[in-house]
Amino acid sequence: MDSCPNRSLTVAITGLAASDNPGPGVAVARCLREARGRRQTLVGLSFDHRFTGLYAAGLFDEAFLIPAPSYGDRSFVQALADIRRQTAIDVLVPALDPDVGLCAATRRSLGALGIHTLVPDAAAIRRRAKSVLTPLAETVGFSAPRTLTLLSQTAMTAALRDLTLPFFLKGSFADARLVSTAEQAHAEFERLVGQWGFPLLAQERVLGDELNLAVLFNRKSELVGAVPMRKLGVTDRGKGWAGVTVRLPDVVERAGALLRSIHWVGPAELEMIRDPASNRFYLIEINPRFPAWTYLTAAAGQNLPWAAVQLAMGREVRPFREVRPGQLFVRSVEDAFLPFDQVEALRSSRHLVMRGR
Repeated sequence: MDSCPNRSLTVAITGLAASDNPGPGVAVARCLREARGRRQTLVGLSFDHRFTGLYAAGLFDEAFLIPAPSYGDRSFVQALADIRRQTAIDVLVPALDPDVGLCAATRRSLGALGIHTLVPDAAAIRRRAKSVLTPLAETVGFSAPRTLTLLSQTAMTAALRDLTLPFFLKGSFADARLVSTAEQAHAEFERLVGQWGFPLLAQERVLGDELNLAVLFNRKSELVGAVPMRKLGVTDRGKGWAGVTVRLPDVVERAGALLRSIHWVGPAELEMIRDPASNRFYLIEINPRFPAWTYLTAAAGQNLPWAAVQLAMGREVRPFREVRPGQLFVRSVEDAFLPFDQVEALRSSRHLVMRGR
């Protein structure tokens, strides 16, 4: 429990790639910058100095390079211990799936360093995995697309017989590609296995309205906030480029029941498709972190990242009751300018102070 509820906090954030498939970290930082006029000290954490979200104007006070998630728990904790000697991080917000897993596995070690998190445990993360989502979705009345687990090329060939093209191929952690031919399917299979390893998933394509739901749960697995968004524009990879907030109280209720049943803690994003003919909601996947469109939650009256930081520190946050419908987000491209020696400084020393720029 935080004994000084009004003091300024230092919050570290991961997930800072800013591409056509951006990480959620920049959106999380923007929410915190706008939180009730309170300016937290924000620290960007990245395993690549080229992730341009690190250099977004006016967002971060400091930046550090940390090992990639593939280096494992010990390297992750050691890097944060080294950083903590320079900067007193109070809260860590992991904004990528592998980072959430690292925080769940090292929660006690992070706590010993004085770093607070708000993440589910490893068991809850496993229970919402893509490969086991269908029976979980059906318990609360959601439908789910037919999904096959692929552990070999033979399974890939069988999927081409069993599913109608086009269908989606998905990595175990992230990445999804719509494949339209057998040749493309085998090529994407090889690429995804090389990047993510096994298992892969082959999932039938469901057509309809694409809907996403950002949610936040406290440590008692109680729903604190929920913001539904309908996609209005997507990239060629199917990533949301524009969307509008909507009211979906029944969907929010079912999503809350589903995540409570697996004792969820922290943020999550549910990706769904509504079949307009039957009005059935297909649950496509549950991501264990804030979505890249999280900045829209602040515009909708529910600043979920701010609430998550307060909850991580043990502070009481009353559940949000209303969401403002009709709030539109449109993602755009913006050039940022900075001296190249700042990028070189981060690459070489693994630390960059940005205050005053």
